[in-house]
Amino acid sequence: MHPPSFAPLVAVLGLLRTFDWGTDFWFDYRDGTAMFGEQSIQYHRPLYVGEEVEISAVISDVYEKTGQNTFDVVQLAFIIKGDWDGEITMTGKQSYILFK
Repeated sequence: MHPPSFAPLVAVLGLLRTFDWGTDFWFDYRDGTAMFGEQSIQYHRPLYVGEEVEISAVISDVYEKTGQNTFDVVQLAFIIKGDWDGEITMTGKQSYILFK
């Protein structure tokens, strides 16, 4: 077994490759700030070192909030499948905060 941080790291790094901030959200890192928000993960089976995974993600919601500054919240839902058996290894949700 791997430490608990192993699977969330795979989920975060994989999800960051499934979309383009500039094209999908018109967000420029040079002018704005992005923060990681909430995350929930359901484990269906262990991940193994050397296993390739397939990550599918969908943008489930985008909304604007106002506090001291105006910001957008982007919510993503994802499914991760392993290549050893094609079965789902993890499902979950993540959110990102984009300050304007």
